[in-house]
Amino acid sequence: MSSLISQGIGICGCIIVFTAAYYSNLWDAKKFPFLSQDLFSSTSNATNPVEWNQTAVIGSDNRIDPDALAIQGLPYFATTYAINILVTNMSVTACFTHLCLWYWGDMKAAIDPFRPSNLRKVFNPRNWSLDFYRNADLPEENQDHYDPHYKLIMAYKAVPNWWFGIVLLLSFIIAMALMYTGHTTLSWWGFIIAMLIGYVFLIFFGAMQAITGIQWLVQPVVQMIGGYIQPGNPVSNMYFSLYVCCPLSSSFHF
Repeated sequence: MSSLISQGIGICGCIIVFTAAYYSNLWDAKKFPFLSQDLFSSTSNATNPVEWNQTAVIGSDNRIDPDALAIQGLPYFATTYAINILVTNMSVTACFTHLCLWYWGDMKAAIDPFRPSNLRKVFNPRNWSLDFYRNADLPEENQDHYDPHYKLIMAYKAVPNWWFGIVLLLSFIIAMALMYTGHTTLSWWGFIIAMLIGYVFLIFFGAMQAITGIQWLVQPVVQMIGGYIQPGNPVSNMYFSLYVCCPLSSSFHF
């Protein structure tokens, strides 16, 4: 209920803020449509919004052509969409702050495996199983809240962790091969950064969705990070966002 109330307040707030921003002509709002996610040219006006020609500035090497960009000019967002991106990015840091302040004890469980003392366990075959979770003592105070389906699946043998390791390794190899054979312009280190960001985001935004039932929109901040680490490479940014956002979206829906 609290999540629905919060969403309702947010919607009412957006109506007020968007309307005020548009009619006050914030950031030349009246040159562009009231609500739109398209990119617009600086030559747009209130009666004739002109979409920015993306293909005109991307060269044959899938990178931005500086000369073509100088002719085309920088793109513009509709003011309402720019505000949407701004608030969305603010919500990302708010999510991290909220979980670290109120749920740090739970969040540590996802970080503990990366401690040096725990990393040594990765090389011990005795730990290549999920039996640790199966045999762990369950807190008595939460016994009444356990998922009955979880209790039933305890009758089946756990999947060894090395299975997941093989899937991860094969996925990494296939992704690297596709990146370089497909001329995506995404570097190997950019791909590794994308995987690490995806892991961190999955921990925090997965936890927040479990708590609130609301799925976060992280694509704007991911695209901003991708553009920062590899500027002038829009196709690279597209693949960077793909490798971060798609696993997140699949996990959230699962």
